[in-house]
Amino acid sequence: MPADQRSGDEDELLREPEASAALAEVDANEAGSNATMLGTVMGIANNVVGAGMLSLPWCLMQASLIPGLTLMVGISALAALSVVVICASADLAGGVYTFKELGARAVGPGFGVFLQVVVALYTLGSCISYAVLLLDFIPNILEGISGQQGEWWESRWFIILVLAGLVLLPMSLFRDLSRFEFTSTIAVVCVMLTVGILLWRGSNPSGWDSVVLAEFTPGTFAAMPILAVATTMHYNSLRFYRELPLEHRNLRTMAFITAGAFGICLVAYGASATAGYIAFGADTNAEVLQNFPTSLDNVEGVLALTVRSAFAIVVAFTYPLSLHPLRAAMFTLLPDRLVCGKASRSTASLYIPLTVFLVALTCLVGWLVPDIDVVLDYKGAIAGSCIVFIGPGIMYAALALRGPVATAGATAGPTAKDTALNSSSGASLAESPLLSEGGGHAAKPSDASVHEAAELEGWAGVMAIGFVLWGGGPMLIGGVLKTAGALT
Repeated sequence: MPADQRSGDEDELLREPEASAALAEVDANEAGSNATMLGTVMGIANNVVGAGMLSLPWCLMQASLIPGLTLMVGISALAALSVVVICASADLAGGVYTFKELGARAVGPGFGVFLQVVVALYTLGSCISYAVLLLDFIPNILEGISGQQGEWWESRWFIILVLAGLVLLPMSLFRDLSRFEFTSTIAVVCVMLTVGILLWRGSNPSGWDSVVLAEFTPGTFAAMPILAVATTMHYNSLRFYRELPLEHRNLRTMAFITAGAFGICLVAYGASATAGYIAFGADTNAEVLQNFPTSLDNVEGVLALTVRSAFAIVVAFTYPLSLHPLRAAMFTLLPDRLVCGKASRSTASLYIPLTVFLVALTCLVGWLVPDIDVVLDYKGAIAGSCIVFIGPGIMYAALALRGPVATAGATAGPTAKDTALNSSSGASLAESPLLSEGGGHAAKPSDASVHEAAELEGWAGVMAIGFVLWGGGPMLIGGVLKTAGALT
C-alpha cells in the first residue's frame, strides 16, 4: 500500500524497505527547516546546562575564586570554538553529520568508530547523571511539601519508575530537536530562577571567611573535568547544525548562535558559582543544593524547595537531548547485516525497544549510583576531553590541510545502511532513527560555507595542537587522577 494512503503512525513504521536513495536525498535536502535561530540558541543553552552546573561552586572552592572563574571563561570560550570547528569539519567533509563518518573521512574508519564510541559513553554518562540528580531532588521536594519522611511514595524506586514511564520515556521518543524549543525555553527560565535564588543566598554569606580569592592548588586539576562537563553539548552540535534552515546553515550563523547560547550559560554559571561559593565557603558541597535545608520552616527552606523544583525541570527537559545522540550512536555502531538487506525489515521495530532499553538502563544505573561526582569525573576526564578538544582538533586539521572532500560522496545520498534504517522506519531523513539524531548526509553545504570553513586553514595546525595539548594535558590528566582517587 502506498505510503500516502496510510495513517501517520503506520507510515512512520511500515514503509517498505525498497524506498529509493533518491527519495531519501530529497528528504535530506528538506531536513532541518523546522528549526529557528532563537530556538536553536535556547536548545543549545539547555543542552549545555545540566548536571555540571550544581558542582561549579565546589569547583571554585577547589581552584579558588579568581583562578576558578578564569578557568570557567577560558574553557567556555574553547568549548564554543570547538562547536564551530566541528561544524566547519562537517562542511569540509562534504556535508556529513555523524561523528563516525566525519572521523572516517578526516582520519580513517577506525578513528570514526572510536569517536562514535566516545559519544556513546559520554551521553550514557550524561543520562545517568541526570537520573542521579532527579533522584536527589525529588525526594527532598516531596519531603518539603508533605512534611513527612520515609513514605513509600518518597522512595527512590517509586520515583524512578514514575519518572521513567511518564516523563523521560515519552520525551525521549521524539526524533527532532526542534520539538524541544518550547521545553528548552522553559528550562532556560528555570536556570535563571536557580541563579537568582543562589544570588540571594550569596548576599547572606555564612562562609565568606573561608573563601580563598587566589591560590593555585592541586584541586585546580580536580575542577577541570567538571568545568569541561558543564560546557559540553558537542555530541549534538552536528545535529543542531543540520537542523538549521538551508539559508542559515553556514558557519557565520552557527558561530553567532553558539556565542549567544554559551554567553547565556557563562553568565548563569559565573553568577551561580560565585554566589554558591561565597555563601558556603569551605563547606560547599559537591552538589550545592545539598547545602540548603529541606524543611519549609523559613524563607531559605521555601527558596530551596523552589530551586530544587526548578532544576528538576531543567534536568528532566535536558535528559532527552542526551539520550537522542546515545540512541543514534547505538544505531550507527550496529553491524551492517542488522540494518541492510533482508535483516533491515526488522529495524522498524528497533527504535522504540532500544529507546525503552536505554531509558531503563540509565535510570537503573542512576538509582544504583550514590554520588554524581563519580559520573562527572569519568565523563569530563576521558570522554569530554576527546569530544570537545582532541577529536575536533585532529579532524579539522586533517580536513583543512588536505582541502575540502570531493562532493561526489556527499551528494550521492545515504549509504546502504543509512537508507535501510531510514526506509524501514518509514520516517523522512529528518526523522529517521539514525540520521535525525546526529546525522547522516544532509544537503550539500553551500560553497560559501565551505569557503568559510577553509579560511582558517592556516591556523588548522596550531588549533589542532592547542586542542590536543589542552584536552590531553591538564584536562585529561587531572580528571584521570581525580577519578582514581589521587585528589580529594
